[in-house]
Amino acid sequence: MERTVTMDSQGIVQEWTERAQELFGYSAEKAVGSSLGDLIVPAPMRPYHEMGLRRYVQTREPHCVGFVVEIEAVHEQGHGVPIQLKIVPVEVGEDLVFEAHMAEG
Repeated sequence: MERTVTMDSQGIVQEWTERAQELFGYSAEKAVGSSLGDLIVPAPMRPYHEMGLRRYVQTREPHCVGFVVEIEAVHEQGHGVPIQLKIVPVEVGEDLVFEAHMAEG
């Protein structure tokens, strides 16, 4: 799995690689600065995505962070994209960012 997306502790995309564009259709210009949840997480799952990020930021206790999960993400055109996903927290000075490592599932 390769790092495809980096997001801040609020879930806002900071880096969007060419591989992410291939998987999900969004250009880097469109994705950077947007919520990762709004871009690729199915609407019914977004609250869980946001809650998981908040919980990790507050407690540093992993729930899904650090584990490989298989999910159905959403392409820009609306169809499902089965992926394997691993969210890796990275401390950068006093800031916390998350690297999303993804592969087609």
